[in-house]
Amino acid sequence: MARGYTVARTSVLFHAAPATNNPRAKESITSAMSLKEKLMRHPRVLLILALGSLLIGAVRPTAGSLIVLPGAGLATLVGFFAKSRYRRFVSKAFVLILLGVIAMFMLSAAGGFGGNTGRSRWWALVLLPYPVGWFMALAGTFLTVLEVFNRPRPSKKQE
Repeated sequence: MARGYTVARTSVLFHAAPATNNPRAKESITSAMSLKEKLMRHPRVLLILALGSLLIGAVRPTAGSLIVLPGAGLATLVGFFAKSRYRRFVSKAFVLILLGVIAMFMLSAAGGFGGNTGRSRWWALVLLPYPVGWFMALAGTFLTVLEVFNRPRPSKKQE
């Protein structure tokens, strides 16, 4: 039986790439890395990117929510993969931001609140999870950045 190829007719059960100096073969091995491995190559850069998106998106809450939400999601992913102490806190913040953004777009689609809409200004309380989640995500991401930056960097393997 050939090494690493078919056992059934057309299905490849596993693929063992032969050791080679061919750059294309190395690219295929690198591209087969899992999402966790790709994210954890540079967790510091990703956390700074998440923190920046949380700050930039806060300038305009409605339009910025499309920047804040992925930033909070990225902070949540990196926090889980880095096994941060604050990962649950940041994930709860992400859920609050998600609920607040959904409520904001649904309320906007319904015509808003106050004025001639027939909905009182108390409907603004429906939007409260968004700023609460934003503050939580900002604090949690900042704490995660401090935690990850204080860890020693993994040493590169000598080949």
